[in-house]
Amino acid sequence: MPGAAELCGFLDSKQLRRGLITRNVKDSVNLFHKRFGMTFCPALSREFRPYKPDPAPLLHICSVWEVLPNEVMMVGDSLKDDVACGKQAGAFTCLLDETGREERRYDQEGRGY
Repeated sequence: MPGAAELCGFLDSKQLRRGLITRNVKDSVNLFHKRFGMTFCPALSREFRPYKPDPAPLLHICSVWEVLPNEVMMVGDSLKDDVACGKQAGAFTCLLDETGREERRYDQEGRGY
């Protein structure tokens, strides 16, 4: 995701934690951590069930961090998976739609996230 390194640097400078919820397999997550030097903890892969858009992965991260869902932000590139997961958990959400693929769905549903 473009800008991820800059975002992680900013979060680190503010001592803000970051987790990862992905539908990729654990080996891909490990390769990402190794290749890009950006570590997310916890990093939940598709092996964590149920996976997004169910709110369980985000609620798990909140539990590990001992915070409430309304104290975190779910950032992602999918309305139906990432934003839905965050909304169902009760978190703030941020859609990064750099490709414009979600624009039509956003307009059709008429929802602001």
